[in-house]
Amino acid sequence: MTERCLANWGRFNLTIMVNTPNIFFAEGAVSKWLAKGKERIEAKPAAIAAEKKLGSKGAVINAILKRNKPIAPCLMHSKAMGQHYSWLEANLIFHVAHQLSLMDVPALTVHDEFIVKEEDKGMAEMVMYGTWPLDLPSLPEAPWYKCHETQPEGL
Repeated sequence: MTERCLANWGRFNLTIMVNTPNIFFAEGAVSKWLAKGKERIEAKPAAIAAEKKLGSKGAVINAILKRNKPIAPCLMHSKAMGQHYSWLEANLIFHVAHQLSLMDVPALTVHDEFIVKEEDKGMAEMVMYGTWPLDLPSLPEAPWYKCHETQPEGL
């Protein structure tokens, strides 16, 4: 199995892993998700190859956790926590869009992305990566940041 195969299947299952409480429930959710039909057809070959190579869905999930070590502590807490992360992301997106509007930078939001004029790209990136709303937890207090303390430089 190539790294790309694992990455593709991992991308599909990261959402499942955000919304389940443990590996047992994640395995069940993955099985159910793959059985749903046509919309999953592109994921099935990667899932089958990954499971065959590593021996089980649980082993694949553990490999995904290892590959995503910086955010692994945020995964598999519960559906409620997954919804909380979605809420935080939505608030951050709206905060950035609001800040851009205050700077007269027109921006459209598309899920978790922004569409801006080419000449506004630098300003949009500055706001996206340099602004943190006061009503959201500061990065050192956020659960997804705590794992950063044990990570090598640059992760």
